[in-house]
Amino acid sequence: MAVLDARTRPKPDWASPHPGARVVQHLASPGVPVRVEGRLPLVASIDVHRTLDVVVDFGAMTAGFVELDIDAPAGTVVELGYREKQKGIAAVETTSDYAAGARYICPGGRSVYSALEMAGLRYLYLTVHASGSAEVTIAGAAVREQVTRSPGGRISPATTRRSSSPTHRAPTASCP
Repeated sequence: MAVLDARTRPKPDWASPHPGARVVQHLASPGVPVRVEGRLPLVASIDVHRTLDVVVDFGAMTAGFVELDIDAPAGTVVELGYREKQKGIAAVETTSDYAAGARYICPGGRSVYSALEMAGLRYLYLTVHASGSAEVTIAGAAVREQVTRSPGGRISPATTRRSSSPTHRAPTASCP
């Protein structure tokens, strides 16, 4: 897994209440890059007027339950967007390019968000925002892949794709 982009941006007037749409809304704004060493953890400071935006590439299509390891103050909101294709400004939308996502409200301190619904994705887009000043650490991101049965009826072990070697792109923030 690689972090393609991480940056802070001015918090917008949200055009949609949907987490997936909120994450994509920020792509039109250049923002300020956050120093990323090619992998998580990623640390950034945000406030009521600035968000953290992160794009994570799992390297291949995967299906399973998204997990996010985060350290943030109570009430910090993480908008998660799941995409099969990388989203860019002026990218052509297709019927197969849905915008799925979730929202996580951090309980305070280090926590792990584990999705209750399975998702198919390659890219995880995160937008983290708070009602006050907050230092946010995204310690890890993973997809706990679905267990499958082989033709002989044997259960294949579940695997986990982790994002640990992010390459530089634009930051997005998230809370587990």
